Amino acid sequence: QVSIPVRPGASVLFGKERSRQANELAVDTWTAYFAGDWFLGDHTIRLGVDYEKNDVFNLFLQDTISSYTFPSITGFQNGTWSNYRLNIPGGGDINSVAANFDYSTPGVFLQDTWSITSQLTLMYGFRLDQTNLGERPVFNAGAQTAFGYDNTDLPDGQNTVQPRVGFNYAFESDRLTQLRGGFGLFQGSAPGVWISNSYSNPGGLATAYNVNNGTGVSFDPNNPLIPSTSNPAQLVNFLDPDFQQPTVWKANLAFEHQLPWWDLIAGIEGIRTNTEKGVQFTHLNLGNPVGVLPDGRQYFFANVNPASFNNGATPSTRQNRNRAYTDVLLLSNTDGGYADNLTLSLEKPWTNDWYAKIGYTYSKAQEVSPGSSSVALSNWQNRSIFNPNEEVVSTANYEFRDRFTGLASKRFNWFDNAPTTFSLFFEGRSGRPYSYGFTGDANGDGVSGNDLFFVPSAGSVQYSSNSTAADIAAFQSYIEGNSDLNSRRGQTTERNTKRGPSVNQFDVRISQEIPLFRDTRAELWLDVLNIGNLIDEEWGLIEEAAFPYNVGVARMAGVANGAYVYDVSNYVNDSTGVVNNPSLVRKDAVGEPRWALQVGFRFEF
Repeated sequence: QVSIPVRPGASVLFGKERSRQANELAVDTWTAYFAGDWFLGDHTIRLGVDYEKNDVFNLFLQDTISSYTFPSITGFQNGTWSNYRLNIPGGGDINSVAANFDYSTPGVFLQDTWSITSQLTLMYGFRLDQTNLGERPVFNAGAQTAFGYDNTDLPDGQNTVQPRVGFNYAFESDRLTQLRGGFGLFQGSAPGVWISNSYSNPGGLATAYNVNNGTGVSFDPNNPLIPSTSNPAQLVNFLDPDFQQPTVWKANLAFEHQLPWWDLIAGIEGIRTNTEKGVQFTHLNLGNPVGVLPDGRQYFFANVNPASFNNGATPSTRQNRNRAYTDVLLLSNTDGGYADNLTLSLEKPWTNDWYAKIGYTYSKAQEVSPGSSSVALSNWQNRSIFNPNEEVVSTANYEFRDRFTGLASKRFNWFDNAPTTFSLFFEGRSGRPYSYGFTGDANGDGVSGNDLFFVPSAGSVQYSSNSTAADIAAFQSYIEGNSDLNSRRGQTTERNTKRGPSVNQFDVRISQEIPLFRDTRAELWLDVLNIGNLIDEEWGLIEEAAFPYNVGVARMAGVANGAYVYDVSNYVNDSTGVVNNPSLVRKDAVGEPRWALQVGFRFEF
């Protein structure tokens, strides 16, 4: 018998994690590149081709030996679960559900570098990239009838033309001075893992069970519980027939000038990135909303009667869904989102065996979907929302508004032709953005912890029967003491409007070059990441909201007389009287190291 102390509102996770029960990836990649230059007077014309082919075996099926969610420790002891999930591969062969396909991306590029004068150079040209897919997923006629999309419709043979132009102007000056810039369309590597979702989840390859509120437990991985109260359903992923590989328009302008002291080079650069074809994930099997909640958001619960919520049960979610299917996701494009970056830098080039550089970058980034996962469902779930399928542009998860950097390196020639270099790198940045939301599922779409929070004004909400007077007082005090929430009383919060504490870290590298024979050399190095924390455990800490960067404020416990009912019973420990306000998470508290050592070796010939 094991005793597990659990604070109010906490979760206990144990057993095999659901996403690693069947998870295997193997990719064989073949690449080729050829380019040639033609010198024609003031022009240098470059023509080239490149090619990449990936043979993919991607096995990913959650819950192959099942997973349980219990409402409490007592529920676990009694074998009474609030949710049970199981996926059984067709015919019992786990490899039958793997995405096994290949895709290739041939490209051709043409560029002319025109030396107009000794000072001005103009570069212009284009790239043409094509996406080719060798196979098609298993066709699902029933899903096409139900949702209107052909799951075999993939971007095969799609071409993307990317025009680009750039320039460099060197001023006539005693000290080096240049102005440079450019503009063009850019496509990254093909997002093969997102495309593979259509191969892994065509529907029908596995029997899926997702059942709420039942009893019975089997912990035998070879003999999982087979629910008798639910018909098995299919998980299907679609690509929009008009889906195109992600691309962005990007423009930059930079100015650099050599200062009269120590050969210092000062620089300023601005970069603007506009999304042309971003990604958006839409759930096609939510079903019609049952109604709207007091702040106007849609809900998909069977009902919002407080009696059902207060006792810990959850009314049926996605009440009007097509029950022959579980989650049905569509990957499509969006043109929402942009990023602005402005960087100031001061650099001392290598002289007298030392180098230094400092910089500051201001960033502002907006996005529709962070694309933070390889799984379509996770990408759809892991974003704070007002309504589930909204296309809303908001602050990006990865926007660090202010970032200061510094680098200093010193080289010592203690050994002949074998220098030893010590480097120190500093980064100080703004904290990661996060949102305030409800705990649990507030709208009945089946996702917990991603619903933006409605901040009550005086008397605008009621409280559940298990929320004590002390809980309510602590909750109200928390709202009053939080300037971000207090300023939005009577309104719903917005995504990523709050930031965690700033982060300051130092890294150290010690590298030793090793001469071997003729022109061959080797290098051995040691990196100490976040060395400040190695020296003092209170230095270099990172505190931020737990992924997906949402802090839960209260649980939605139903609607009564047109007003929200809030469950705030976790604010005060009834036994000790200790107040448990919502808080951020220290990164090392979730299994991540505070500091790290790594050794590397490189051989050059």
